[in-house]
Amino acid sequence: MNTDVYTEGETICCVTCNKALQADLWSNGFFQYLAILLVIVVLLALVVLSIGYVYRLRPGRYRAMLNPAPLVTAALVLGIGMGGFVDGIVFHQLLQWHQMLSAKLPPDSVTAKSVNMFWDGVFHLLMLVDVGVGIVLLWWVGRRREADKSGWLLAGGMLAGWGIFNIVEGLIDHQLVGLHNVREAAASPETWNLGFLIVSVLMLAVGVSMMRHRGVKPAAYSTDSIH
Repeated sequence: MNTDVYTEGETICCVTCNKALQADLWSNGFFQYLAILLVIVVLLALVVLSIGYVYRLRPGRYRAMLNPAPLVTAALVLGIGMGGFVDGIVFHQLLQWHQMLSAKLPPDSVTAKSVNMFWDGVFHLLMLVDVGVGIVLLWWVGRRREADKSGWLLAGGMLAGWGIFNIVEGLIDHQLVGLHNVREAAASPETWNLGFLIVSVLMLAVGVSMMRHRGVKPAAYSTDSIH
């Protein structure tokens, strides 16, 4: 870690003007950490697409019901973004139990704190894009007459998406690559990591259960009138 954080005319907490901080960002596995975050995004996208495909198959007994796949996909994407923002805002900022690289780079100096804050920002930026995509998908659901618009499906999908985010992020960041733990200062961080995964699985299970509620096509419904 570069300890020469003060140089003439530079501000210690400014990424664009502090050369020492810039050097730390580039010299501490920049592309490795970026790749890890992007792998998480890709895995989450694959999970959402897979679940959406399953709902799109619509087994025979569901032929009389509205199509749940568009709302399920939108709700899962929004739930992932919500889970990411809750993680970042509550655990990273309010409670400060961990930061993105706190197990690799403990935030015990201003520079280390700034590096962690930078990666927290990258994470939040990815979640912002995710929520933007979810809003567009939800808008598209409103334009499709055959799409199920059940509140249960929306709430359950969001809860399931939140659980999916926690599971994927927890397995990769906490278990596989060890970027951070749920609570770094705990006597047993692994216990907190395991508890986080258990709660996340329960969230997923409750969400999937809620998604069982389906909307039924009105008697006068006609697929010929769908545009």
